Amino acid sequence: AGDSEQAAVWTTRYREGGNPLEYRYWSLMAQIGVARGDTSAAIAAYDQAVALQPNAEDYQHLALLHTDLRRQINLLERAVQLDDSSAMAQAQLGYAYRRAGRNHDAEAALRRAVSLDPQDADAQLALGFLYFDTGRMYQAHEALEAGWQVDRSKMIAAEQLIYVNQRLHDNAKARWYAEQVLDWSASSNAQPTAAVQTRDFGLQRLHEDL
Repeated sequence: AGDSEQAAVWTTRYREGGNPLEYRYWSLMAQIGVARGDTSAAIAAYDQAVALQPNAEDYQHLALLHTDLRRQINLLERAVQLDDSSAMAQAQLGYAYRRAGRNHDAEAALRRAVSLDPQDADAQLALGFLYFDTGRMYQAHEALEAGWQVDRSKMIAAEQLIYVNQRLHDNAKARWYAEQVLDWSASSNAQPTAAVQTRDFGLQRLHEDL
């Protein structure tokens, strides 16, 4: 809050001084809008900023502010055009394509994202779920396992790997992943929700049946 107020003072003085409203001014105005929760003001300021100085980072910020999926995709496509080495932009574009049902485009963007940043667990998992949903179990296993190795707290990966290995007819591995999920749940200090209790009950039954 302090930084945004300082920025507000600077932009007010800058504007009142009759200075040209250049990129830095609009970039700060956008950040002030975000900090104050004024999405419309932030979008308007970022629009001005990228008109003066197009850059991938600001297009990513704009995409996060917009709620229209088609607009998000357009902005993220512009971001990767400006900087195709941005793993974050590629991942965000992949997520947007996935939400739009454009699986082929999503796969290309997510593959690019994980090639640029193999430590992006979320992108690895998104790619794994895409492979699972399109029936490619070996690729799903590889991507989900890679994401889980990066961040072992993402137990959704281990849980999904149970079903991947069932599809691959490898019950021993499926049973092992079920054990990892149940052990992690048992060691958690948090009070389990009804949904977690239902999941664990189902996994215990599944584990016994495998």
